[in-house]
Amino acid sequence: MSFRHRRGRTRSDTNMQTIVAELRERGYTVVVLSGVGGGAPDLLVARAGQLWLCEVKRTLKDVLTPDQLAFHGAWPGPPILVICSAAEFEIQSRRPAARRSSTAAPVTGP
Repeated sequence: MSFRHRRGRTRSDTNMQTIVAELRERGYTVVVLSGVGGGAPDLLVARAGQLWLCEVKRTLKDVLTPDQLAFHGAWPGPPILVICSAAEFEIQSRRPAARRSSTAAPVTGP
């Protein structure tokens, strides 16, 4: 999988700082990836051997950009979570399809 890195300013959703702070307060390690560009997710979140990629939106009604859709479609791992709050992250991260150990074997497609 490849993606284009876009230099320059990237737009991030206004609630990202709040989400990052709340997740860290809850014991998660959070790496902000929003500057990567090319449709890559905004956050890498980890705790207790589990990893999640997250796309942050202001509301769950916000749509993914064409680059984000392409990245999500090509991503060989578990689904990328689309979240608008730390509480939404915790709901989605508990779903079986979203859980994956950082040491698990890669998921293969059809």
